[in-house]
This record gives sequence, C-alpha cells and structure tokens, in this order.
Amino acid sequence: MKRKKSNFNIPVCPNCNQEMIKIVYGMPTTETFKMAQEGKVFLGGCLIMDNQPVYHCNNCQRSYSKNLKKYINEPNDCENEDI
Repeated sequence: MKRKKSNFNIPVCPNCNQEMIKIVYGMPTTETFKMAQEGKVFLGGCLIMDNQPVYHCNNCQRSYSKNLKKYINEPNDCENEDI
C-alpha cells in the first residue's frame, strides 16, 4: 500500500494510512470531552505515566507512541479492507 502524506504534520497511521488524532491524558475538561465526542482527540484516561501512546487512529482503533517508524513493519490488518 502506498503511504499517504498528511497535511500540517498530522501523523498518518502505519496500519491503515489514515490521519490520526492526539491522545489526551488526565481528567478531561468540558471542552476536551466535547472534542473527544467530535473525534478530534482521544481520551487516554486519568492516569498519566511514562511511555504512554500519544496518537490514536479512529479508523482501526490503534494507539501509537511518538516514534511511528517502529510500527512500519508491523502486520497491517486493514490492508485488504475498504477504508
């Protein structure tokens, strides 16, 4: 599958090639909760720890750390699906 380039440095999912959103940790505010309902951010939970994922793909429901290159050779379970 050919890799899609994203606009404005929005990361692209290495699994399904769709744009991802940021994961927000901690107690969400009303505004953050509304953004999550609109699919603009993903709520990662109230606990904040080291090495948590920072990006989430709404299409294939996977979460990724900041170093996306380590996921490139991971099995792609969306390749034969219509996206």
